[in-house]
Amino acid sequence: MPNIPTGGGTGSGYTISQIEEIIAAKFGSAAGAGYVAYAEAHPNLTPQQAGNQYVDIVLAQELGTGIGKAVGIAGGVVTGVPAAAAKGAEKLSWQSIYSELTSRQLWIRVAEGVLGVLLIAIAVAEIGKGTPVGKLAKKVPFV
Repeated sequence: MPNIPTGGGTGSGYTISQIEEIIAAKFGSAAGAGYVAYAEAHPNLTPQQAGNQYVDIVLAQELGTGIGKAVGIAGGVVTGVPAAAAKGAEKLSWQSIYSELTSRQLWIRVAEGVLGVLLIAIAVAEIGKGTPVGKLAKKVPFV
């Protein structure tokens, strides 16, 4: 909710020009000029009431613009996903899967992982000697 001050230097609240300055400082000179036109089109409202309503309008427009940009960005991503998936599917074949499974690098990484888990199990067993955790680790046959 906007917060146009209710007090001013005149004793009866801010004037239209003072609120125009407040709005222009926050939203730009075009918004300040728009407020003046809005206040003049609604003479039954006090300057503060017109200011609060106008700021509501400005904020709603900014929110709508922001949502539109976000939807546009998300839409671009969503429409790009099927094309990217199709490209990836073209590259995926039984030959590529077979070559990956028979590659030397894959099996080196698998061996590194197995050895890492084994070393962790041995370390836990040694550090936790005499504790329930150490006894549990000793139950692993290769430790």
